[in-house]
Amino acid sequence: MNIKNKSLVTKLLSRIIVTIFIVTVFLSVSHLLVIRQLIKKSIVNSVNLTLDTLNEKISVVLEHYGDLVTNLSNALSPIDETKNIEAVIKSMGTDMAEKTLYYGTKEQIQNGGVLITNNNWTPPADYDMLSRPWHMNAMGNEGKLCYTEPYIDVVTGKIAVTISRTVTDKKGAVKGVAALDIVLDRFSDIIKNMQLSPNSTINLLMQDGLFLTNDDSSAIMRNNYFDTVSFRSYTKADYSKGTPKAFIENGSFYGIHPVTDTNWILVAQGPVSDFALDYIRIAICIFIGLVAFIILIIIVSYLAVGKILSPIKNMSDFISKLSESIENKDENTFPKRIETDSDDEVGKLANNFNTFVSKLHDIIIQIRSSQDKEHIMGKKLFTEAQNLVVSTRETASTSQDASASVKEIVATMEDSNILSENISTKIKDVSGIANKTSSDVADGVAHIDANVKQLHEIFNANKQTIDGIKNLSEKIETIWDIVTLINNVADQAKIIAFNAELEASTAGEAGKSFRIVANEIRRLSDGIIDGTREIKERITEIQRSSDTLLVASKSGTEKINAGYENARSLGEKFASIKSSAEVTAKSADDIVEIIQQQAMASEQILLALREISSSIENFSVATDNISNAAENVRKISEDLNNGNS
Repeated sequence: MNIKNKSLVTKLLSRIIVTIFIVTVFLSVSHLLVIRQLIKKSIVNSVNLTLDTLNEKISVVLEHYGDLVTNLSNALSPIDETKNIEAVIKSMGTDMAEKTLYYGTKEQIQNGGVLITNNNWTPPADYDMLSRPWHMNAMGNEGKLCYTEPYIDVVTGKIAVTISRTVTDKKGAVKGVAALDIVLDRFSDIIKNMQLSPNSTINLLMQDGLFLTNDDSSAIMRNNYFDTVSFRSYTKADYSKGTPKAFIENGSFYGIHPVTDTNWILVAQGPVSDFALDYIRIAICIFIGLVAFIILIIIVSYLAVGKILSPIKNMSDFISKLSESIENKDENTFPKRIETDSDDEVGKLANNFNTFVSKLHDIIIQIRSSQDKEHIMGKKLFTEAQNLVVSTRETASTSQDASASVKEIVATMEDSNILSENISTKIKDVSGIANKTSSDVADGVAHIDANVKQLHEIFNANKQTIDGIKNLSEKIETIWDIVTLINNVADQAKIIAFNAELEASTAGEAGKSFRIVANEIRRLSDGIIDGTREIKERITEIQRSSDTLLVASKSGTEKINAGYENARSLGEKFASIKSSAEVTAKSADDIVEIIQQQAMASEQILLALREISSSIENFSVATDNISNAAENVRKISEDLNNGNS
């Protein structure tokens, strides 16, 4: 097998392997996902089953204790004597080392009531039996079993709960309460014996989340389970309904299960990885199976592809020999057929190719025969082609001479036509310049008229300015009078203030305040006089500026009048130039029209000569083509003769 075949084998194998690998990986991943879901479901079922089992065990224990309390209540119902009641309690509590049986009357101890226990516990002097939860719950639920909240038992020092039930006399009237203390260590042992997974934990809680059992004794009745976890899969509504549920969140599994007939809850939690060992084993098995399957497919594919490509290799060798034989023109080495014993598509292809090679051999023989006939005909064609070449060369020479003469005439007419076109262009330029001059002159006249109008408007505005300056001077004179009046008033006020100051000085202390006012009035008068002096100076400056402006405005008016007269004169001259430019433009247009008519006549003559020249050139080209064709025919016939020889 050569390199090309190896490359083909590699391509086929790689495509087959990639396809199988993709399909296998897809199926494997799908199976792994299904298995993962099954494992999750298995974890949830396992958690539910474990908590259900624990609930049943705890319920059995509670039911047993409840039966004890019920039996005690029934046993004490017909007994009234205290000694007999004590005998019954001690008899039933013989095997209860960590449990306490007791009976309390409905009367307070301090009022003649009694409290009897199986372990001879003596209550404190201030012990209020009727306010204890075990007594109150039972009295409030006559004839029913009641459970207290967990508490620390004073006898054992452990967490305990009390089950209680009322005791009635022969007539059915309540005469007391029978009770039983249960130490919760019993439930801790039950929970510890029920292990869910290596790293999981199960605890018993109060309904509000306080721990009743925990490996850390300091957490019991102190720590709250729900302060350490929060769930998305278990809502407050589920919790309030007491709905049992197991679920998985954030790589951990959880289970919450209320205990029947109590306000307790069983909770379980642990990492999902505790159950991942089975998943890993299955994944490893699938991976090993996948690798083995791929290796098997590679081996089978390699063998199959090698078997398929073997006849193709034979065909490739056969085609190489056939190509070499055709290049060497050696009929003796021409291969006859491809040897094959296959009946599949490759065998059919080889048989069809054998048929093709056989027909190709017949065609080559026919081509050899045709070449011999062409050699004879080539000699005859060569002789005729030589005669045709001589004739066409003579005709081409004559047509070239005629074409040269016509081309000279055409060139002369073209030069004349170009000269006419140049004259026409120049005249058009002159006409355009004349028209533009006329237009420019018209624009100039319009601008001069506008300038004359603007000069007239400037003259009127300047006249109004002069009148305004005169009015300003008159108003300034009026201001002079007002300033003089203010100055006189200030002088009078100053004199009055001076006199008032003198009068105040003669008045002694009584006129001291008046003297100060008079002094201020005198100072104010001095300020007014100074201000009017400055106003006079400003008015004097304004009058000087107004006089200067009046003189300049009058001078400007004289210059504006002179410019107005010059503009009018210039407008008249431009009007005359405009008339002359219009006459020049009309004459140039007439000359352009005459030149264009002459150019059209020359163009028609030139077109006729060009057609004659084109015809002669076409004839000359045709003659050259015939001559070249004849020469080519002669060469072809010569080549045929040489090739056949």
